[in-house]
Amino acid sequence: IHDWPQAEQLGKLTSIRQAVAPGDSVAAGREVHIRYNSYLLNGVRLDPLTEMVFPFGRPGQLIPGLQYGLSFLREGERALIFMPSYLAFGEQGSSTGIVPPHTPVYFDVEVMGVNAPLD
Repeated sequence: IHDWPQAEQLGKLTSIRQAVAPGDSVAAGREVHIRYNSYLLNGVRLDPLTEMVFPFGRPGQLIPGLQYGLSFLREGERALIFMPSYLAFGEQGSSTGIVPPHTPVYFDVEVMGVNAPLD
């Protein structure tokens, strides 16, 4: 992954942008609409396509790796965000048991919308 020209190293994450757009940045307090799938590194999909609309930046809302990776994206962009287990579901794995403990994952995430900061 790290040798691909489109791969960006973002601290302990790797992001591969699939689409670049000049839209508004994902930032704390803004209402963000995302669509994503999550996968094990071997390509096994973990869940169905999911959409969320939420105020970005509230603690505990997303797993840390997804929260951090989204902060580099803009409205209209799509990226694969690869993360080590401690930025995903950690020592415990997912609460549903789908992701085993100590398992790295990646998200295929698209930022559908970024709206004005919420009051």
